[in-house]
Amino acid sequence: MAVRPFHRISVYLIVLVALIIGPLAVLCLDSAENLRRGTVAVAHERLRAAVHVAVVKMLDDVVFSRQIIAALALAADDIEDDASRCGDRLRAVMELNGRLHEVGLFDPQGRQQCNAAVTAQQLPLQLPPALLETVLGSPAPVVTTVDHAGGELLSIHLTVRVLDDDGAVRAVIGAVLDAQLFLARGFEELPAASEGAAGSAFSLWTTDGRVLARLPRQPGKPADSQADSVLFRALMASPANQLVEAVGLDGVRRAFAIERFAVGDTHYWLAGGQAAALISAQADALFRHNLMVILGVTGLAALLAWFAGRRLIQKPVARLKLVARAIRSGDLEARVGAIGGTAELRELGAGIDEMAGSLAEREAARQAAEAALADAAAALESKVAERTEKLEKATRDAQWQAVELHAGQVFGKALNEFLEMIQASASTGEAMHLTVELMPSLLPGMPGAIYLYRASRNLLERAAQWGPATGGRELTTEDCWGLRLGHTHILGDSAAAPRCRHVAPEVRLSICAPLLAKGEVIGLLHLLPDRDRQQDVLPRHMIEQVARSFALAFSNVRLREALREQSVRDPLTGLYNRRFADEMLDRELARADRSGVPLSVLMVDIDHFKRFNDSFGHEGGDIALRQVGAFLRQSCRASDVAARFGGEEFLVLLPGTDPEAAFRRAEDIRQGIAALPLHETRGDLPAITASLGVATYPAPIADPSQLVTAADRALYAAKAAGRNQVLGAE
Repeated sequence: MAVRPFHRISVYLIVLVALIIGPLAVLCLDSAENLRRGTVAVAHERLRAAVHVAVVKMLDDVVFSRQIIAALALAADDIEDDASRCGDRLRAVMELNGRLHEVGLFDPQGRQQCNAAVTAQQLPLQLPPALLETVLGSPAPVVTTVDHAGGELLSIHLTVRVLDDDGAVRAVIGAVLDAQLFLARGFEELPAASEGAAGSAFSLWTTDGRVLARLPRQPGKPADSQADSVLFRALMASPANQLVEAVGLDGVRRAFAIERFAVGDTHYWLAGGQAAALISAQADALFRHNLMVILGVTGLAALLAWFAGRRLIQKPVARLKLVARAIRSGDLEARVGAIGGTAELRELGAGIDEMAGSLAEREAARQAAEAALADAAAALESKVAERTEKLEKATRDAQWQAVELHAGQVFGKALNEFLEMIQASASTGEAMHLTVELMPSLLPGMPGAIYLYRASRNLLERAAQWGPATGGRELTTEDCWGLRLGHTHILGDSAAAPRCRHVAPEVRLSICAPLLAKGEVIGLLHLLPDRDRQQDVLPRHMIEQVARSFALAFSNVRLREALREQSVRDPLTGLYNRRFADEMLDRELARADRSGVPLSVLMVDIDHFKRFNDSFGHEGGDIALRQVGAFLRQSCRASDVAARFGGEEFLVLLPGTDPEAAFRRAEDIRQGIAALPLHETRGDLPAITASLGVATYPAPIADPSQLVTAADRALYAAKAAGRNQVLGAE
């Protein structure tokens, strides 16, 4: 049976549509597959980055903790002098550090003297012999991995020896980084690690196949050996810092990012994995969606082609009939025009047009063609103008992005240099001085001030200011909306922004950014940008970056200063300790030799202190020592040094003071101590007296090494002569 013409043309159109849509479908499928592979690659790179960041954080924790126990070794005198408060001292250092899990003090034989811990799990009562031998032979802090409590825990131990003045080991300080907390801190900003979401799993391994810690936490012993597990064999077989696919400890197949690192002499592996099915789930869903869309479009196009073919046959035939009837009736203006269909139909239509054609009709056709050409030219010009405008806008956007990128790089470099200067400050006062000098260049056109909380946390004081005054010297939390809300508050950012109480009424633009360090607000950064230079005002996120970075750097300076203060001060009296006094004595003797000025020493001893202590208890004795210490601090000049020399004995250095003036100062001190009021909860205590010995270098004491000894002999002579008097050395 012959195929009818309109059926044949429909088949032709369907084939044509298939030839056009087929390559497009292949291209779409290829794009979807490329997107899937790209999604998987990005997920793998993010996993590698997360593991690397975790390793860096854990190594930073170890380095910082080593610095802490090294500082504790320098301050071991204060810890050993007061054994009853040894654990409290160690616990205070742990709270300042925020990284250590436990800290302990051991004697040279490895026996525990005192301990401070976050949880009930504590350091062993005695250090392992192998670890003790390693620590005693190492001048630097030792970092190692130690089993204890029956192998149920495996911890990172940091130990350092403490030497006496003769270079002999008198104590050992040990600290613990719990492996589970050690791993958790590395991933503290990663939701998948902290919550166990999205199929993530992280584990910390030793080189012999033991698992130190796992996230999310799993039941069982953290230190169990997994040397025969599929994951450990994959770790052994893969190069360092590579991505492997293996079955994890929980039986789920994952893509694991692996990084090897060393803590001291011990090497570890950190493996972070995410389920491969979850990584590619989104890309697979998009691939299936694109496939369904392409199949639907192809089917719809084929169906439309079939019906279009039918119309392309029926419509030309109807047109031919209509024109033929018009011509037959005498209407020569009628035209078939351009029609579709088969070649036979097109030839028939052309023959009819030639038969009825005339010059007038040809002229009309020419004019119509010119009009169509003009419309096409106008449309083309409109498209060219539109695309030109889009290109210019894209160029402007690219230039602006380049300017913003350069500005961000310049700002980042300036911020890093500023933070390096703050971190290198020797004290908080020096840090505030550097802030005043460097903030105008870091934040141009933005005068401001730094407010810090007092120790009582009820009031903030202005610690630094650059540019014109920005407000009062003091403010409370209720005075500032930034402190109330806990985030940056900008006056002038919107009409609804309330005004802080500490901002003057005439101020139109104000920025209050809380200083947040280690989860605690330590102060406020207050800025008053200049309206005339508003184009120089940094974006909000940059100002918040300055506030966050400065708060962390200043908090570290404050921590170092607190540790240094604890190492040179006597905790009971508030005076300097004996070690600091010995250092200052050597320095002042050298200065006296260079400048030729005298140096006097006062030795002060409370009379009958043992009898007083026995009568009124240690509490009464502590009250007497604190009162004497406070009196000596008030009586000394800025250049003088008052120290607790031991027990109830005190040492006062008087630079530039001759024997006569030193004797007068000693007499004033003796009278002041005798007049001190002593109070306790049970009532008033009896007055105390003191005996003093005075010695001066270079006359009458010519040997600088005998200066303190001579003052001490004069002190004992005053006690032998009846106490409560001053005698000078000869």
